[in-house]
Amino acid sequence: IIYNVSDQDRLKVGLFISDSYGNGVDEWPSKLAGLNSNFMLLGASNGGEDHGDFVARMDDLLSLDTYTYNGTAKPEFCIIQSSLNSPNNGDDLDTCLSEMITLIEKSLAAELVTIVTNMAVFGDSGSMSAAEGQIIAQYNYRLRSICISKGVGFVDMYKTIADPDNPGNILPAYDFGDGTHVNAAGGLAIATAINNVIKDIRSETTTAKSGFVSSWFS
Repeated sequence: IIYNVSDQDRLKVGLFISDSYGNGVDEWPSKLAGLNSNFMLLGASNGGEDHGDFVARMDDLLSLDTYTYNGTAKPEFCIIQSSLNSPNNGDDLDTCLSEMITLIEKSLAAELVTIVTNMAVFGDSGSMSAAEGQIIAQYNYRLRSICISKGVGFVDMYKTIADPDNPGNILPAYDFGDGTHVNAAGGLAIATAINNVIKDIRSETTTAKSGFVSSWFS
């Protein structure tokens, strides 16, 4: 999927990897590109995919194999979205985390500014068990520390779309209608949260903090 931009002189090419939360015009990659006139996002979002699937296609994404891109600007950043499908497909906590660490390390090895979201709200749709809900909570708690230790951006997607009055469920204004996926407003909320982390990276004045390069968005 390619989201085109208009400001070619300040073009910043980014990569993303996602599940069904990213595969449409109402989802966060499209909304994020809309918030930044100088962004081109290259990636793919496939419903049902989990972290293991992401790992399997991460090298192709990093090398742009099978992706149509005729520009000359090199990718400079990578957004990795955590997926609820991992626990829902039977992965335990250690597997969810280890596969995400692999994704992060691949992105960092490619010298990309790396931004990671945690897992979203699983809601009351009945598709998740209480045990899977516990994995999500523990994963999100530990992922934040992992991101800090590795110097990558962290986006709290869970908190962004959760209903503060009904923890564990999507805010009704963001609910697509199935209790698990977000609508256009939810997609924009996630994109805005990611964009806010990007703004934090942009505001860096040295390369010492979090390992980010301050001139990346100049």
